[in-house]
Amino acid sequence: MLRTIITVTALLLLGATNAWAVQEHGGDEAFYLHQMAHVFFVASMVLLIAVLRKPFALKSLGWRKMRLSAFFFICWNVDAFITHMADAYIAPQQGYISGHTMAMLDAYAYLFYFGSLSENLFLALAFILLALGLRDLRSQLDVEVQA
Repeated sequence: MLRTIITVTALLLLGATNAWAVQEHGGDEAFYLHQMAHVFFVASMVLLIAVLRKPFALKSLGWRKMRLSAFFFICWNVDAFITHMADAYIAPQQGYISGHTMAMLDAYAYLFYFGSLSENLFLALAFILLALGLRDLRSQLDVEVQA
């Protein structure tokens, strides 16, 4: 089975075309909807942090990692929101990438570039902490079931 998965994956990757690094939104409505999704995600993570301030969650290392994961998801969403706004304000005729050269013509280009870089850091930390928290909760559950 693993050999089949690897073979199919390799065949799909051999026929791959260009993969662009920046996601474009189709029109203003899609842009605003995407931005609202970031706001709702932040609200849900704030609610999760509030729930995880209860005594049951403060005792468990797994729940504390989940709470920290929620914090990094908030950081990622705020950073992504600001980065998307900066990208929208970059003048289309100026652009900031021309061929293989990057021209930082204004503050929005700098904000977009460095915001895009830091998004990856926040998102990676959030997912790593989420996975570690889930692992700790699973091991805690296994201990409770065996007892």
